[in-house]
Amino acid sequence: MLPSRPVIPPRAIRIVQLSDLHLTARVGGRVYFADVWRNLDRVLAHVAAQHAAADRIVLTGDLASSGSADAYARLAERLAPFHERVRLVPGNHDRRERLRAAFPRAWPAANDRLAFADEVGGWRLVGLDSAWAGHVRGQLDAKQLQWLRSVLARDARPWLLFVHHPPVPVHTWWLDKDLPRELDALRAVLAANAPRAIFAGHVHHAFDGELCGAPVATAPAVAYQYGPRTWLPLPRSRVPALRVIEAGAAGVTSRVEQC
Repeated sequence: MLPSRPVIPPRAIRIVQLSDLHLTARVGGRVYFADVWRNLDRVLAHVAAQHAAADRIVLTGDLASSGSADAYARLAERLAPFHERVRLVPGNHDRRERLRAAFPRAWPAANDRLAFADEVGGWRLVGLDSAWAGHVRGQLDAKQLQWLRSVLARDARPWLLFVHHPPVPVHTWWLDKDLPRELDALRAVLAANAPRAIFAGHVHHAFDGELCGAPVATAPAVAYQYGPRTWLPLPRSRVPALRVIEAGAAGVTSRVEQC
């Protein structure tokens, strides 16, 4: 068996999480009356002005409202200034092969799931692909969880988890029905090596929870926001927002910023 690599003491890092862009095929298209391309441009301008030195920009799914290839191509153009710092996972609205085609360097060609394992500043960043084609509900299949085990077995460095579907209830019935059914299997993996924090999307508002001792935080959406504990999926705000994550020796903190 090959010896594991030595663990690099972690330094302070900053990550910007963008989620639920719901981009349309053409610029100027609207979703729930929100100008989603204008919102994206506002968010990226905010990132460039306030977080230009961010170590990573992580997008946690529902990047295109109907999985349009044109939407993904235009998104890739807008993210080009951030170069190699961008990481992505898909959501239930996304189409894997079209997303892969727009970001050909993001995932190994042999991977059927669009997950990622990254390392920055002594931290490991892992993104899981919870999308289940043709369904709103999330899925974390056994093959992907085995891949996660193998990633975590490399060494003992601290790590953060990113995924589209939250792995905990958010106390809104029409969102909680979409939780992956494989959460017991995920808990079994995390019980042996829990992340320092978990960051998800899908719910279009900020929520805080806990799984296996790790804090869970959902991001507000770039496209439009739902209110917590609502009876129907109707937007309450069209102001775009993002989550800023800071991880260091003292722990992991995050905050929401509107744009």
